[in-house]
Amino acid sequence: MSITDATREVGVADMLAAVEDIRPIIEEHRDTAESARRLADPVYQALIDSGLMGMTAPKIYGGSELPAVDLLTVWEAVARIDPAVGWNLVMNSSVSLFAAHLPEAASDAMFEDGYATLAGAFNPPGMATRAEGGWKVNGQIPFASGCAHAAFALFPFIELRGGDPVLDADSGMPLARAAIVPMADIKILDTWHTLGMRGTGSADMLLQDVFVDDAHAFPVGPLTAPNPKLAGPLPRMFPLLSVHGESVVSIAVAAEALERLLAIAADKAASYTSATLRDREYIQILVGKAKARVDASRSYLHQACGRAYDEAAGGSLLSDAAKIDMQLAACFTAEQCAEAVRVVHEAAGTSGIRIEAGLERLFRDAHTLTQHASKAIPRYGSAGRLLLGLPNDWIFLNF
Repeated sequence: MSITDATREVGVADMLAAVEDIRPIIEEHRDTAESARRLADPVYQALIDSGLMGMTAPKIYGGSELPAVDLLTVWEAVARIDPAVGWNLVMNSSVSLFAAHLPEAASDAMFEDGYATLAGAFNPPGMATRAEGGWKVNGQIPFASGCAHAAFALFPFIELRGGDPVLDADSGMPLARAAIVPMADIKILDTWHTLGMRGTGSADMLLQDVFVDDAHAFPVGPLTAPNPKLAGPLPRMFPLLSVHGESVVSIAVAAEALERLLAIAADKAASYTSATLRDREYIQILVGKAKARVDASRSYLHQACGRAYDEAAGGSLLSDAAKIDMQLAACFTAEQCAEAVRVVHEAAGTSGIRIEAGLERLFRDAHTLTQHASKAIPRYGSAGRLLLGLPNDWIFLNF
């Protein structure tokens, strides 16, 4: 379903229908993405043509600007078909909201087609020297999901003066800036060789004297003075909105694994027995545990995201309470959904290791997702520090 009429209100039902429309394209290229370690071109184009890539874009640009929980619902539906596709959709569309830090003219150019695709990461920063009208930046930025297809690149950098970092006057720490430049200015390195989530194309970006003009660079920090065209609630939720998008991929992986187990359990008998898996009490317990983990994760994630969206819709930055809740929900989801998949793997027996069953790839994906810095186990501690009144130690909770 192509969304071409920018004057019509587009809702979650439209986007879920769009997901089903492009399902055959995603399914056709699912194995290709896994082996090529990036999405197939037709799949990425389908995300654009269907309007799915414009779900986060402001309505003033022709996007649908869905409420946050609706975004989670649609992102999960895509990730159920292929987690790598869901991940790229989340990352490339939600990270584009960082354009709220840019002047209107810059964001106008980015969103001229009703959507913007942006790949990037926040660590490590590049090193920059001042040039006329901007900076020249060098460095290597890993984990740039979807960089083979995204039109723009996001990366942090620190200015060097006389070989030393320029320090922030208040904190005494190096003054970090972020930049958004055309991806055509970036060299992509073939570095994405991983246990799971192989199709995301999260390769390294090599910066070699990349010029960043002043209009496309801004201090890394809270969105205190947003571009008027990106002043809605979604940009005020960045980057934790992206983290919740990542987390629904974990939910999708676990939900799909459970569904596959239910199908296997109806027919498969355990080795050397005549009883099907479905008839064994132990398997029944594992199925119940897996479903509880998946559903609890989804409920917590949606609840935290919905409350934060309501807060941001009031025109304010997120409170510490909202950020803590979003961070804990993301950590809980990644952890519990990986455990749900482990339980499914245990219940499935040797079916869990056979490629044709599809469970081994889901097992790899679920556990790869737990290692992402934004929701790995140490982030429980980051939220706990704030709860205990200690200084924040995690950049994403500074926004």
